[in-house]
Amino acid sequence: MPNSVDYWRIVHIEARMTIDTRIPDYLTIAEVASLLHVHRATLMNWRKAGVLRAYYLGPAKRLVRFRRQDIEALLQEDRRGYATEGD
Repeated sequence: MPNSVDYWRIVHIEARMTIDTRIPDYLTIAEVASLLHVHRATLMNWRKAGVLRAYYLGPAKRLVRFRRQDIEALLQEDRRGYATEGD
């Protein structure tokens, strides 16, 4: 039986293959969490670790957004890493 990380990847890989081009260029924390099937806290941990860059918008820079292109790049990187793990 696969470990939990492999199981998570297998279960969600189809949903995460590509991001619909109709999705806006900047996404909220909730939108990205839903899209990637992760908790909001995970996204903020990834932001702090430099895995995913956050953009702060608005007059007070309080609106946190993630760029669609950054998420697509993260998914591509994840797929490449997953494909080479079994080699």
